[in-house]
Amino acid sequence: MTFSSGRNAFFLFRSGQKSLALAILVSAALHAFLEPRAYAQTAKAEISVQTSVFILQPHGFEPAEVTVQAGLTAIYVYNRVGLPELALRLDQEFKDGPPQNPSRFLALRQERVAREHLKWRDVFNLPAGDYRIVEENHPEWVCVIKVLPAK
Repeated sequence: MTFSSGRNAFFLFRSGQKSLALAILVSAALHAFLEPRAYAQTAKAEISVQTSVFILQPHGFEPAEVTVQAGLTAIYVYNRVGLPELALRLDQEFKDGPPQNPSRFLALRQERVAREHLKWRDVFNLPAGDYRIVEENHPEWVCVIKVLPAK
């Protein structure tokens, strides 16, 4: 109950309007009683976002491999190479890929990152499986992301 509704009820009670004063007090009491329950019923679901940070150095990605749980993952790649542009690609590996695709990888996202931008970041909803980030002009620069089934 707020102070103003209690004060209004008191003045109404003293002026002889007891039923209106009682209605205000009951209304304020119900509001105070029911409000926490309303918040509990509409509580926001917690969203869990994992973060994987990679630094691209002249010799490749650091770390070269990470493991995360399935679900939302924020991926950050910091450019410490000094090239005018990076051509980054996130691939998903398919174990039972078709014979005509011997690489067994499907590109999920390709991004060009200029030297002025020191990082590339994005959020992905990754199901369990194996993924990799590759710099297209330097195929030896590969980072492996192993995604385990959600707990």
